[in-house]
Amino acid sequence: MALTALSMGALRSEAAAKAGVSERTLYNWLKDSDFKACLGEAIESQYFAVMAGLTSGAVNAARYLKSVVVGEDTPNAHRIQAATALLNASNRTYMAYKLQQIEDRLAGLEGPIDIEADS
Repeated sequence: MALTALSMGALRSEAAAKAGVSERTLYNWLKDSDFKACLGEAIESQYFAVMAGLTSGAVNAARYLKSVVVGEDTPNAHRIQAATALLNASNRTYMAYKLQQIEDRLAGLEGPIDIEADS
């Protein structure tokens, strides 16, 4: 219960209350590496769920913006704003994709280094 509450942004006092434990107990749990790892996974899971919802909405928003851009009855100022929004969103999406590729490559490089350091 505390993991779910914390992963959804609850304050520590709120998470402790939801879990039925004292704040001190929750604070001690947060020092535990296994609890911290589980919390990290829960936060990541929440993040991906939010991103999936945003992605779904973004597809619909992009379709709407495209209809504004190509709409012959749409004033030019609105068409320009919609086109700018589409281009900016496209660029941010591409940059996020490229950043993920770099992070994945870096993780691949760091793995062998960690193994050698342990030898």
